[in-house]
Amino acid sequence: MDPENYKYVGDDDVGTYLNDVGGRCVDVPKQEVKVMNRGIVDNRKKKKVMIQKDENVHAYGDYVDVADAWRAKQYALLLLRGTKEDSFTKLPAYFHKLVKHNSGTVTHIQTYSDDRFEFLYVALGCSVRAFVNFCKPTLVVDGAHIKGEFKGTMLLTVTNDRQNQILPVAYGICKDECIDSWTLFFQKLRDSIGNMEELTIIFDRSPSIATSVANIFPHAHHRICGVHLYFNIVARYGKSKAVKGIFWEACRAYTVNSFDAAMDLMRKTKEPVWEYLQSINPETWSRAHFRGNRYNLISSNSVESINSLSRHARKVPILMLIDFFRAKIQQ
Repeated sequence: MDPENYKYVGDDDVGTYLNDVGGRCVDVPKQEVKVMNRGIVDNRKKKKVMIQKDENVHAYGDYVDVADAWRAKQYALLLLRGTKEDSFTKLPAYFHKLVKHNSGTVTHIQTYSDDRFEFLYVALGCSVRAFVNFCKPTLVVDGAHIKGEFKGTMLLTVTNDRQNQILPVAYGICKDECIDSWTLFFQKLRDSIGNMEELTIIFDRSPSIATSVANIFPHAHHRICGVHLYFNIVARYGKSKAVKGIFWEACRAYTVNSFDAAMDLMRKTKEPVWEYLQSINPETWSRAHFRGNRYNLISSNSVESINSLSRHARKVPILMLIDFFRAKIQQ
């Protein structure tokens, strides 16, 4: 590819070269773009894409407008990915292949009465077997917003193996986070993993998750994410280094005496925070009072890491999003 016959139009992730003569559109990695197109982009003006005319390109006609380049790229992506509507129609066939070629895989698609999409659930057989047989009996659950034309919410549950490596167990997509969506998700999760003994489920203080977990997994140990609880304290009473240190000391205390000592210090330091923590059952956030085993997991950072990993995938059509997790799990 001769860079002098192409113009850089700029993008956050992928650079696109457009040929004025043939009208071809080629996506190349950003690092290649920097090498091939050095000196053309003015990095000092990041907010505005600068297209510098080149004499060889100008000989064939006028330079490529930014809007035209963007539309050309969108058309190329449409040819590559297909329409988002078609992505929904291909889900049943895709799930059939998943179940056929991955033993133990559980999938579910639910629609409204007029056949509009409502909910889906996927748990790959390899993830389920790994969790049941080789991982810690802990599940961390959370939701993340889906971006793009069709809005929605991705429901996700992950676990940690004996070396603290993160493994997604099951994921789903629904319209929004509500009791009905989480209840259906946990019902399918229970069908996948069964009724495990000494199961611990960690989540934020979302009422919809708490209600659904209590209904579907009543015998499991329920824990609150310590990070979310601390952020609630900050939102209510402001930041304080002293409060932060005392809170984490109470949260991580191994004995009840150490926990009580930290709470007494919290009462002397900032009584409103002490009163707020007193209103929350210590069994749900304190290590000393917890009846099960959370294996030193005091937050939902593991599921937040997977949400961060999928931040770009949550912009693509739904079928590509589902296949993104399948590919990552099998890696």
